Amino acid sequence: MTLSKEERKELATQIKRLIKAAGTFNLTKREPEEPNYELILQLLDGLGKEVEDELPTSLMRKVWAYRYRKYHLFLEVNVVPLAVKVNKHHLVGVEVDQDVIVNKFLDRYVTENPNKDIKSYSNDPAYLIFLPPFATFSETLQDQILWFHERSSYANYAKFLNLNKPAINLKFHIKHKYVLKKDLDEKVIIEMLEGSLDELHTTLTLYQNPFSNTELTEDDIVRVKAKIQFFDRILKNIDKYEFSKSNYDKNYSYLTLDYRYIKPDAATTSDLDNDQVQVSRKRAANFIFVNQDLIDENLPNRHKTVHKYLAQCNELFIKPRMTYYYKEKDK
Repeated sequence: MTLSKEERKELATQIKRLIKAAGTFNLTKREPEEPNYELILQLLDGLGKEVEDELPTSLMRKVWAYRYRKYHLFLEVNVVPLAVKVNKHHLVGVEVDQDVIVNKFLDRYVTENPNKDIKSYSNDPAYLIFLPPFATFSETLQDQILWFHERSSYANYAKFLNLNKPAINLKFHIKHKYVLKKDLDEKVIIEMLEGSLDELHTTLTLYQNPFSNTELTEDDIVRVKAKIQFFDRILKNIDKYEFSKSNYDKNYSYLTLDYRYIKPDAATTSDLDNDQVQVSRKRAANFIFVNQDLIDENLPNRHKTVHKYLAQCNELFIKPRMTYYYKEKDK
């Protein structure tokens, strides 16, 4: 459905009234559903992101929180219990419990600030939940998952990374990703400099006003004055400089997964293809489907003997550096 700008604005105005009338809700409350927010979600999920973009962030925060709570409850009840164990030796390229947390569902919108910037999670562990092939799920559950999967507004919370491509091997990469943009438009820089100078001069004026309640110290004012001189010098000599921007020094690390899978129309299990997906550290879960019958066959050779032995064992003690196992002696 394509809406004109006027139609989007009119719909956004109506939904804005609904959100204000809906009030607040208990984020940790499990049931029952909130009828007002259910109606708002139905409208927004049906209309798409264009209408959401017309709504102020201050109001959308409540909708986002309710949307994620609803999605969390669906996943917690219907999907997470289906998780399967994947030996840590399959997770090539990452350290378990350091780079990734396995088969634990993080209730991020209860334990974390829901408005935390995605880059704030750039060095947190990623939460992975491994599932059996999607085709083994009931048709009802498949339809429910597809409904969420096809709506990008739910992907920031949790995402199914390889729906119809169950992995037979897994290889992770931690990459330092960054952008560098050179030759920025001088007009943009001038606006930024002038805006910053206005703010700094306002700060200075407040400090000099005996009736203001500013808590700035003399050292703070020295820094303010130095910054004013610095920005002023750049502004007056704008033609002498070239401008660029980059997040290189932020050291943002991104996690990607390379995996192989059997082609859907393959005649044999050796007819393979490969794909790559990004694993988000922000999500409460990254769901990865695996082919349990074949994944052990693709274990690196040096691990096969150990894996085969430990598969016959049971965990006895789990220590920080070692796991102790037990099994019955061979007769």
